[in-house]
Amino acid sequence: MRIVSGKYKSKRIIAPDNLPVRPTTDRAKESLFNILENRYFFDSK
Repeated sequence: MRIVSGKYKSKRIIAPDNLPVRPTTDRAKESLFNILENRYFFDSK
């Protein structure tokens, strides 16, 4: 997995091998966080 925006953009995250899910596209992740960002306040540390 990879972070697509923000302070840690392009940083890779190791996911467990036995995780029973498919990877999410960058476009879908960015869309989700854009929606969340407009609805909730996130501390920008």
